[in-house]
Amino acid sequence: MMDRKRVALCFVVRDNAYYLPGVFKNIDDLNKLDFDFVSIFITDNITDNSIELIQEYKSLHPNVIHRNIQNHISYRTHRIANARNSCLDIIYNELDNIDYHIMIDADDVNHKKWDIEVINNYLNNWDNDDWHSITFNRPSNYYDLWALLYDDYYHHCWGYGGENMKYIHYIQKEFKEKLDTLKENSVEVHSSFCGFGIYKTELHRGIRYEGMFKNVKHLLKPEESLIFARKETEFNLYLYNNLEICEHIYYNLMAKERGLKHKVSKYFVSPLG
Repeated sequence: MMDRKRVALCFVVRDNAYYLPGVFKNIDDLNKLDFDFVSIFITDNITDNSIELIQEYKSLHPNVIHRNIQNHISYRTHRIANARNSCLDIIYNELDNIDYHIMIDADDVNHKKWDIEVINNYLNNWDNDDWHSITFNRPSNYYDLWALLYDDYYHHCWGYGGENMKYIHYIQKEFKEKLDTLKENSVEVHSSFCGFGIYKTELHRGIRYEGMFKNVKHLLKPEESLIFARKETEFNLYLYNNLEICEHIYYNLMAKERGLKHKVSKYFVSPLG
């Protein structure tokens, strides 16, 4: 009899007390699947009762790990990157034989009931194993445009000035149409997240999260992306020098440098848009 695959569920929590009961219910539903799950909660500068809720849940579930960190950093994306890296440190340094890790936002996009069948299908190598990491569509709006890089859009969406919001609305509409008209189950992109991402753990060993633009910009193609975006949108865009960048971009692009394939599924995990 084959051993069950081990999956680490990774949550970065900052004042998410309102949403945690729904998140816990989703974890309980996942635990009914034929996998060994461990849930990792990293709390960071909490001002509500999130820690108390996690500790209460942990007391009833032996497969829960909780660490509280004091992440005194000025930039939000840098703080989030450090917290996500704390999850990775536990996976690679304290746990054995994790097959998949799943990064999950513990907020409004994940407190409603998950589609457990979709998650189960991908953990069982749906799509003929044709991905190394995968994120998911949303039923109304594909909201996480900051993490999204695809096709010739190889610069992050807040990296343009002037008509920035018009550009964001354009790619939101275009990418949503791309997903809604897919004949295959998923599409390869350079980067994405949208609140829920599954990663093949051993293949991503050594890759970290990074939230400061200066440390990520060498992986981007701002000038080429600007030319393409201007041509497609007809907006008077110009490049803008940011301090912060979505932490998932570095993680996904470093994986791409390694030859790993990152995809977005046309299916939904969460019912929220």
